[in-house]
Amino acid sequence: MLSVLPAEDSAALVRSPTLAAATQNVALSQSGISLVRARRTPALTVGYQNQAFENSALRYRFQFGVSVPVWFWTYRSQLQAATARSEAAGYQLQAQRLELSSLYQQALADTRKFSAALSYYEQTGVPQSGAIISQSQRLFRAGEISYLVLIQSLNQAFTIQNTYLTTIRDYRQALIELNYLRGE
Repeated sequence: MLSVLPAEDSAALVRSPTLAAATQNVALSQSGISLVRARRTPALTVGYQNQAFENSALRYRFQFGVSVPVWFWTYRSQLQAATARSEAAGYQLQAQRLELSSLYQQALADTRKFSAALSYYEQTGVPQSGAIISQSQRLFRAGEISYLVLIQSLNQAFTIQNTYLTTIRDYRQALIELNYLRGE
């Protein structure tokens, strides 16, 4: 699993839903600039009305209009505000990208750490705890160790197994976090 994960966070975070939302926010704020620019230019309107009096000869009426902004300089502040919103959305995207990048690197490091610990427990720790349990039970039956030493040995073996299970849980949680950040 870890060998197929890209170490480069920019390649891994392409499908991140958080990053996609921030990118959409940037596109939306840039379209707001276009909207403000379009409002300060003359506009042509064409339409029709289908409501008329009952005895009217013309059932449909058409309407044409031209709107010319008289005080077009009043749109300057709206354009500045839309530009500021667009820049803020861009900065928010950069901040989101940096935050996700650091979270991805942390989750990747956690996954590698727990993977190494998991392989240790699977290769050494769990067989060792099984050997401790069987050896201590055999020695107790033979009368070579006391009940207290048996309990201490079993406690040590169960602590190893408990730590192994905790490592499995932490490894899977790190994988879930990594997949969440990758948008999977």
